[in-house]
Amino acid sequence: MLTYVVLDLLVVAGLGGLILLRPIGLPWRRVGLLCGVLLVTTAVFDSFIIWAKLVAYDPQKILGWHIGQAPIEDFAYVLVAVVLIPYLWKFYADKD
Repeated sequence: MLTYVVLDLLVVAGLGGLILLRPIGLPWRRVGLLCGVLLVTTAVFDSFIIWAKLVAYDPQKILGWHIGQAPIEDFAYVLVAVVLIPYLWKFYADKD
């Protein structure tokens, strides 16, 4: 069964592989700051949309750990986006 944590691990492993194969210097301090802001924002807004019953998660497919009402698995996508977007931006900007 494909659970959210397995999907998260596949996506994070793919990103890690990309960064290892093509290392690019990223401004890690800024990436970390942005990551912190977006993790807090995700906790607030995901909790709200779950509370409002706009989104529901199959309890069989989550670990059961939550931040607010958001399952911990939701936060992996924030981490990936915060690293992948600047990585791609810098990767393609350096090609010019």
